[in-house]
Amino acid sequence: KAQELKGEAQKAVGDVKDGAKHLADTITGKR
Repeated sequence: KAQELKGEAQKAVGDVKDGAKHLADTITGKR
């Protein structure tokens, strides 16, 4: 169970990082 939660948390963090990178790229004009 704990392992499942850890995996979900890591996935969420990865999604946030991807979103932030995409947002930063958009702001700086990179696509």
